[in-house]
Amino acid sequence: MTQAPSDFEITGEPPITEFNQPTVAANSPSHDTAFTPRLRHYIIATLVPISWSFSFVAGKYVMTVTPTGPFTVSMFRFVTALIALTPMVFFIKRLRKVPPRDYAWMFLLGFLCVTLYHYLFFRGLALAPAGISSIVLATLPIMINICAGLFLGERVTINTFVGGLIAATGITTIALEKGNWTLAGWGRGETFILCGAFAWLLYTLLGRDLYRKYNPVMASIYVFAFGVIACLPGALSEETFYQLAEQSWAWWGCISYMGVAATAFGVVAFNTSIRILGAGKTAMFLLIVPPTTNIWGYLLFNEPATWIKSICIVVVLFGVWLAIKRPRTRAV
Repeated sequence: MTQAPSDFEITGEPPITEFNQPTVAANSPSHDTAFTPRLRHYIIATLVPISWSFSFVAGKYVMTVTPTGPFTVSMFRFVTALIALTPMVFFIKRLRKVPPRDYAWMFLLGFLCVTLYHYLFFRGLALAPAGISSIVLATLPIMINICAGLFLGERVTINTFVGGLIAATGITTIALEKGNWTLAGWGRGETFILCGAFAWLLYTLLGRDLYRKYNPVMASIYVFAFGVIACLPGALSEETFYQLAEQSWAWWGCISYMGVAATAFGVVAFNTSIRILGAGKTAMFLLIVPPTTNIWGYLLFNEPATWIKSICIVVVLFGVWLAIKRPRTRAV
């Protein structure tokens, strides 16, 4: 599948060749210059799970310290994201008009991302520890890679497969260290998080072509707006929706962080990475979330940092690096 025309890019730069398509190295100056924009997208894709890892901490706060309904949290998180994203529309060159037939597709993506996934995510955080929740969501990269290979025709390399297994091994070791979590301790919270992972899986796979067709920022604004509309009936049914004036500054700070950093930046950057790198490769960066969440736990809540946990974090990062490593090709 070819990339969308370059005039839909916010930067105005020509699109990068899709990562999962076969490439041949060339001994020419253009080969080196093509690496720089790809490296930029790798860096952006790495920052996404870092921003999302702290959203587990912020989400845990708004759901437990100051208990709030999941629909209310989801709706205001994305309202904040829309406020942050809307000014960026003025910097997009040559906006493409969205035909009515794509509205239904965007509404479906909004329902999956904003309403369903975040309802399950926040319900799960209210019942399960943030660190364990991030580990359950670490099943996503493997599922997305398998489905992207089966249904989207993306190439799954041996590096991706082995790297994913190495990272998953490191994450599992962190989870099982000192009996932190076992299958016997599986509960409703973990079930909510796992169901949310399937919702995000559908959102990622179904949204790939849409975010290639339209500018990711503009498409995200439409998707988020439809998602907020879908959230509204659920939010109005929650008592906490009518108690917002009583919420603390810390609560609003968490909502603002999740809306601006984790959503306006995080989700749009994730969608852009899907457009450039492919769904499978982008998903592998999500394996960074669990170890990063454990680092936040150490820095903010004085959770113990052991040698085993530190080594496992390095193992996870190595697995992610191996999974996204570009296979060597012979020069011609």
